[in-house]
Amino acid sequence: MLKKLRNRILLGYAVVVPICLVMAGLMYGSVTIAQQASQAAIADIKMVAITERLDLGLEKAQRAAVSSSLGPESEFTRTYEQGLSLYKASAAQLKKSGANRSCKSQSPRLSSWDSK
Repeated sequence: MLKKLRNRILLGYAVVVPICLVMAGLMYGSVTIAQQASQAAIADIKMVAITERLDLGLEKAQRAAVSSSLGPESEFTRTYEQGLSLYKASAAQLKKSGANRSCKSQSPRLSSWDSK
């Protein structure tokens, strides 16, 4: 009687343990893909911020160039140089960030889209 009960208990664990192992493997894969997607989203947010700074620097330089006829020359030069330096720094940072990032390494599920 006890032997029969022990065999049934062992048979019950023999079914549940492999199912749990398979589910753990599937969860690990899903978490890994979600983590990569999160890292790609963070990189995209950083690129958007750099691009906005690039736009701000260019706008600042353009505004200074337009208002140069209205204000003193030294103020125009200072504002124009600040905008131009912000633009150049942001462009260099954007170029560096773009060179370090590749779509295939960031998002494995979307790599099939790169070939189309």
